[in-house]
This record gives sequence, structure tokens and C-alpha cells, in this order.
Amino acid sequence: MTNYNDAAYYILYVWKQLNFDAHEDELHLCGVLPDRELLSANLKEYVQKVSVINPMAEFNRAPITKIKDLPFDMMTLFIKGR
Repeated sequence: MTNYNDAAYYILYVWKQLNFDAHEDELHLCGVLPDRELLSANLKEYVQKVSVINPMAEFNRAPITKIKDLPFDMMTLFIKGR
């Protein structure tokens, strides 16, 4: 089993435990995803609305998005404030 299959398994397990709807709810992925396309494609077999968040695009190329390994929630807090 590969890393993206493992990730998909655990994401879908949590999805099921939280009782999300595969047709109505949305799944947003962000962070360091080495197999982004494979993971996204794998998840789309089970969840209709899967998207990958690109911080540079999301925050209009703000300089903070260039800091390597800075978590998305920290970027959001810095840019948007509380």
C-alpha cells in the first residue's frame, strides 16, 4: 500500500466517523502533499467535491506564503487576523 492510499484511507475513515455526506459536503486538502494528484484522484472516487488549496493563490501571492512549511492556519491567522 502506498502513502497516498494510506492517507486516503484515514481521511475517509474520519469522514465516515463525522457522518459527512459524500455528495453534499466538501473536502479541502492543504499542506505538503507529495502525491497530491494521486491522493485527490483516489478521494474523488468516494467524495464528489474534493479540492486542493493553494496558499499562494488563496492569499493573492502574499509574501508569507513563501515561508516553507508554515501551516495554512498560521498563514490565515497572520493575513486575516482574528
